[in-house]
Amino acid sequence: MTRAGQFFRAVFAKITDEDKDYAKKYLNDKGESLFFAMAEFDQAHALAVARTIEKFEYSGEREFLVRLALLHDVGRRNVDSSVFGKVFAVLINGFSKKIGRYLSKYFRFLYIYYNHPQIGAKLLTEAGFVKEAEIIRLHHESVLNQSKELSLLKKADEMN
Repeated sequence: MTRAGQFFRAVFAKITDEDKDYAKKYLNDKGESLFFAMAEFDQAHALAVARTIEKFEYSGEREFLVRLALLHDVGRRNVDSSVFGKVFAVLINGFSKKIGRYLSKYFRFLYIYYNHPQIGAKLLTEAGFVKEAEIIRLHHESVLNQSKELSLLKKADEMN
């Protein structure tokens, strides 16, 4: 049921002016450019992750944490991404990560699905978001002794 809910939220995703203002509150011009280059359904997902992460107990810089959430999927740019490509990638990954990773050599949507954290980290580093890039690069990895920020980002991402 969780995946079905995610699918319907993605298909019917709409970004409001309020959503845009929320993102702009936490991002500079370069961050906005990366954020708004994502497909609308990825923007909606990132906004949901950001609003979830805001609710967590955290003693550090909250703006940094929200910025992580807003930027965590910038490696999935609109030109590389479609709802149905993502659905197919999730299904393949659920069946077999090994097969999915093998097929990612041949299908761009699978390559993006598996490598968007590294792609995003490169884009973020180039835009001057070095600290964010270090964390976002790991947001789908199993990491021992992960930072509080990475832990919270992964938790909020999984919830959305």
